[in-house]
This record gives sequence, structure tokens and C-alpha cells, in this order.
Amino acid sequence: MVVILYNDTAFANARVNVQRTRRKVKDRV
Repeated sequence: MVVILYNDTAFANARVNVQRTRRKVKDRV
């Protein structure tokens, strides 16, 4: 269970990072 929760958290963090990077790219353009 702990591993699954850890993976879910990491995946969620990755999504947030991707969204942040996309916003930065849009701001640059």
C-alpha cells in the first residue's frame, strides 16, 4: 500500500511539474 501511495504522489507531482512547465512555455511565447 505504501508503495502505491508513493507512486501516486510522485505521478501527481509529475503532472503538476508538467503543467507548470507548459505555463512557462506559454508565457515565453
